[in-house]
Amino acid sequence: ERAIAEFDQLLSTGYLDNIEYETIKSDGSQLFINVNGALLKDSSNKPIGVIFSAWDITSVHSTQKELISSRSLLEHTVKERTAELEKTNEKLKHFINSHRQAEYLTNIIYDLALALCISSNLNDALRLTVDAAILVSKMDCGSIYLWDEQEKMLNLVFQRGHIPEFINQYSHFNSDSYFTNMVFALKPIYSSFN
Repeated sequence: ERAIAEFDQLLSTGYLDNIEYETIKSDGSQLFINVNGALLKDSSNKPIGVIFSAWDITSVHSTQKELISSRSLLEHTVKERTAELEKTNEKLKHFINSHRQAEYLTNIIYDLALALCISSNLNDALRLTVDAAILVSKMDCGSIYLWDEQEKMLNLVFQRGHIPEFINQYSHFNSDSYFTNMVFALKPIYSSFN
């Protein structure tokens, strides 16, 4: 009866969209099918045929049942955890402060990603990156070096906040310098400049 009603719907509307059927296979297991259909018409708008597509969505139904079960278990677990958290308010305050710091860093990274997406040149991208790194590290200055393959040197290409003496002394590094070796070993270098 349902199939006849849906076929009548197909004839009146011209389509069937995401109709689900449940049936039993010959081995006794359940089978769920998603059916879509469209009425084919000739140039004078008379029906000349029907086209159907069907997909086995049994695994989707199984997954949905698992999700419902998992959600029920999760809700129960959340209630238990909430009761425990009410007893540990000081730990919660610490978590909130940590979360605020993580949110602050995430916002900086997000803002940097957005700005880099619309940046039209390398200098802007380098400036944005250094500014973000300074915000994250809470340092008062920062710089970016790029490798010059022809000259086999690391060259200072952008800096923010460095004093002229630093720039003069550390604007270039040869391929065999300690600084260059540390950079290629992916080891960060933090130091004070006096």
